[in-house]
Amino acid sequence: MALADAELEKHYQDLFAMYGTPGWKALQAQLAEMFTNHNTLVGLVTEADLNFRKGQIDIIAFFIGHEDQHERAYNELIAQEVGGEPEQPTGGVARVIAEDVDPEPL
Repeated sequence: MALADAELEKHYQDLFAMYGTPGWKALQAQLAEMFTNHNTLVGLVTEADLNFRKGQIDIIAFFIGHEDQHERAYNELIAQEVGGEPEQPTGGVARVIAEDVDPEPL
């Protein structure tokens, strides 16, 4: 199933293709490590330090949740077009790429 809006469908397919790259997986691992290292108040002295740390964590969390947020949004758009309930996220790429792959003849 694809979205009726071809431009929007391409946008999501490009994102899903990016999520399947080794670079994206490496970035996610680095972000998880950064989140662990920055998700602390140790060493923060001023309110400015606290606000800076909050900004760091907000940005890291945005990228950590990027794949899941887009898969959920895509599934909701598909469900709106066909009626029914959106599918639960599968972890990103597998569901979308699997739909686009034609089986090779035997």
